[in-house]
Amino acid sequence: MKTLSAEEKMMAAIGHLAVFLPVIGVIVPAIVWLTQNEKSSQLKAQSLQALVHQVLQAIIFIVLYILSMGLYFLSLVPMAIAGPTESLSPTVVLFFIGLIAMFTCFGLIMISSLYFEIAGIIAFIQILRGKENFHYPLAGRWVAARMSSVE
Repeated sequence: MKTLSAEEKMMAAIGHLAVFLPVIGVIVPAIVWLTQNEKSSQLKAQSLQALVHQVLQAIIFIVLYILSMGLYFLSLVPMAIAGPTESLSPTVVLFFIGLIAMFTCFGLIMISSLYFEIAGIIAFIQILRGKENFHYPLAGRWVAARMSSVE
C-alpha cells in the first residue's frame, strides 16, 4: 500500500474538512473521488469515506427536519379545527407536545451535526498526521470493506 503524497494528503484532508460546508460539503469529496481515483487507492478510499460520511449527515438532517416540521404542523391541526381555548384542553396539550417534539428533533439535529463535524475534524487531523487508514466510526469500515471487495 503506497503512502499518500503531500498533495494527496491535502486533498483527502480537505475532503474530510468540507463537512463544515452545508451543501458543498458533499460536492468536495465527490469531486476528489471522481477526479483522483486513478492516482491513488488511498485517496480514493478517504474521499469516498468523507463522501459517505457527509451524505449520511445530510440524510439524518433532512429526515429529522421533515419529522420535526411534520410533528409541529400535525399539532396545529387540532388547534385549527377547535380554535383557541383558554383552558388546558386537549388541543392545547397536543400543540405543546408538538412543540416539544419539534424542539427535540432540532436538538437531535444539533447533536448529530456536532458529532459529524467533530468526526470530520478528527479525520482531517489524522490524515494530515499521516494516519492514512483512518475510518469513521459509523460508515468508515463499511466503506473500506466495500472498496476492498471491489478491488
